[in-house]
Amino acid sequence: KQLIASKAAPSFFSLYMYPSSEFAGLAIPKAVSMLEEYATQGLTADEFAKRSESLGNAYPFKLATTEQRLALKLREILTGRPMMDVKQFEEMLASFKLPQLNELIRRRTDTSQLIVAAVGDADVLKPVLSALPGMGTVEVVEPEALK
Repeated sequence: KQLIASKAAPSFFSLYMYPSSEFAGLAIPKAVSMLEEYATQGLTADEFAKRSESLGNAYPFKLATTEQRLALKLREILTGRPMMDVKQFEEMLASFKLPQLNELIRRRTDTSQLIVAAVGDADVLKPVLSALPGMGTVEVVEPEALK
């Protein structure tokens, strides 16, 4: 069974935050370090348990309407990811083990080619982004260029 998309294309991870200029220098590097920690260490046992409970409780709502069930059936046809009923989903969740999940996270969460996009004051953000470990170039796009 295919439960996640193939790794043929880059994965995208989005984090939206709105720190004021005075806190951007702390918030952005902290967010990047948290992503890198997740990529290398995965989930804790407590996070894994809470994730399982949360996903199990939320899944029935993904099947609540005809439109949602149709979308899942289309996804199954297009991607091969199976549409499951609640019992099948709960059995699948129960089959996951923390070490195997963390190994999967390590393999699929590559931060070596990280691209960070930030909107704000270039004078504040450029030095913050330039100081991130492994960050190559920092390009500033002026708003006028977007018109």
